[in-house]
Order: sequence, then C-alpha cells, then structure tokens
Amino acid sequence: MKRRIIFFDIDGTLTTHDGFDAYIPDSARKAIRLLQENGHLTALASGRQYYTVRPFMADLGIPHAVTDGGNGLVKDHVFLGCEPMDPVFAKTLCGELDQKKIPYAIMTDPTVNVLYATPDMIRDRKELVFDLIPVQVVDDFDKADIYKIFMAVARGEEERIETLDLNYVNRWEDDNICIEPTDKTYGIRKLTELLGMKMEDAVIFGDGYNDIRMFEEIPFSIAMGNAVQELRDIAFYVTADAKDDGIWKACEHFGWLKGDENGTV
Repeated sequence: MKRRIIFFDIDGTLTTHDGFDAYIPDSARKAIRLLQENGHLTALASGRQYYTVRPFMADLGIPHAVTDGGNGLVKDHVFLGCEPMDPVFAKTLCGELDQKKIPYAIMTDPTVNVLYATPDMIRDRKELVFDLIPVQVVDDFDKADIYKIFMAVARGEEERIETLDLNYVNRWEDDNICIEPTDKTYGIRKLTELLGMKMEDAVIFGDGYNDIRMFEEIPFSIAMGNAVQELRDIAFYVTADAKDDGIWKACEHFGWLKGDENGTV
C-alpha cells in the first residue's frame, strides 16, 4: 500500500459545521487512529492560528500541522514558527484604514489568543471571533509583525480599500472581513519535505473557500459533502458531509483503513 501524508482542514472538515456546537465525529477519530496504525502520516492544514490548532493536535494525537493559512509549521508537536504577513502590505493597509477611520483589529502573535483592536471595531458588535479571542482595545498598537487583520467592511464595500489584496480575504460575516494568508499549499510543501515525503504522496481534505488554492495545486483533493460548491467542482473526490462520517467514508473508499492494495490510488 502506498504510504500517504494526509492533511485535514479543521472547521467543517474534521468538525461538523454547527458553530459553537461543532464536534469531531467518533468515526473521524477512529479513521485517524487507523490511518496512523497503517503507517500513514496525519497532519492538520488550517487557517487557524497555532494557538487554536494546538488543542486539536493534542486531542487527536496528530503530530504535524500547517497553521495560519500556510505560514505556520508544526512538526512532531514542535512549533517551528510562523511567517508574518508581508510587512509592507500589512503596514500600508493599516495606514489606509487609519486614514479612512475604518475600524479594524490585528493579531500580532499566533502563539497567544489576543487581538488588538481600535475602539470602534468592537463597540457595537460581539460576534464570532470576538467572542472567542480576548481583545485589547487601544488607539494605537505596534504593527511590527502582523498575522491577521480584521476590518469592518460590509459585503459589497471591498472597493473602498485601495490596498486590499483579494487573495488574502476571507469573509465569515456580512459586516467584516479577515485578511490573512490563504495559501495552505505553501506550508504543505515545506512540511511534506521536512517529513521526507513527496507532494505526490499528499492527500488533502477541505470544505471552504480558503481551501480552493490548495485544491487547485494538489491533485489528490477530497471535498466534504458540506463543502462550498466551488470546492466540490474542482475536487478529485467528494465524500459525505462531515457529520455523516465523511472522513471515514473517504478513507474507507480508498482502502487506507485496512492496509489493502486498494490504497494505491
């Protein structure tokens, strides 16, 4: 059987996409254990910061990860570091937001769970990320290294920001967007090489818009049944929803759980 290195997105892939009630199905846990027993390498590939990826690694016994949208690496449970966003782009963007008085928040360290925000950014809203990450409200903050930028830009108003690079944009709410690295392939290539594997051995699971670039570059791509249509359209294989044992069913389909010869695809 061909040995694989299998990368899993977290939200909506390993976990069901039920907001605060999301959970990892027992079948996914069992699949990961059997993959490891059969000699396959398992890793996470997430847009999440390292701080919030680490608990999933400990819970599932997954020793490797690509974090922060491709810019962070973890090998054998050791955090190897994370590249910040391009400093010229990040500082120019923040400068434009300051000039136009557009509320925003930044993440300056992927190893701690803290955001720094302008007062207006959280004055009238307490949803999603701001419920999960402590926020320090300040009028000015150090912009030496920036890993994520959250800004109050409503859907359809992106053209207000001249500096905006759409390659970095993720949107989970109608009233704000997140600017962050979105090329997980960048980190996957590095980690695969560090682990002595080749890209032709890589398999990726995903469900969201921030997985599209990864699916475009890595042939053996598996979309969850609950994935966005754009991702399912370009996937090598589409499995069941995360909550309907999608990970287990895909791994079973390709023969990775029993060590049989069907796993050579």
